[in-house]
Amino acid sequence: MIGERAPRQWDNLRLIRGETRSQTPATRRPAEGAVQGGGMDRIWLKHYPPGVPAEIDYSEYRSLGELFESNTEKYRERLAYTNMGRTISFGDLERLSQAFGAWLQGRGSQGARGSR
Repeated sequence: MIGERAPRQWDNLRLIRGETRSQTPATRRPAEGAVQGGGMDRIWLKHYPPGVPAEIDYSEYRSLGELFESNTEKYRERLAYTNMGRTISFGDLERLSQAFGAWLQGRGSQGARGSR
């Protein structure tokens, strides 16, 4: 019909949440775990092992890549994660990510710099 628009994905999400069309972002309920004032309870911090900082001083790194490389070298022997019964170390993670990057470059995917 003229003047009506097709429903969008976020319209469906509003319906799932029980919101009505008249509700605006300012009148929505805060997400579970949210704290008034825009903050969030950081409940995951209680699961950090001793010595793991709650914050990272990322200002000492020039890029995300530098942060990754520095820390995979520093923690090379530590376990990075376990998934589907396989565990890899930070050293493995660095080696596998370098191999993946080389594969992408070999296929001509060099970040598409300047091609936007």
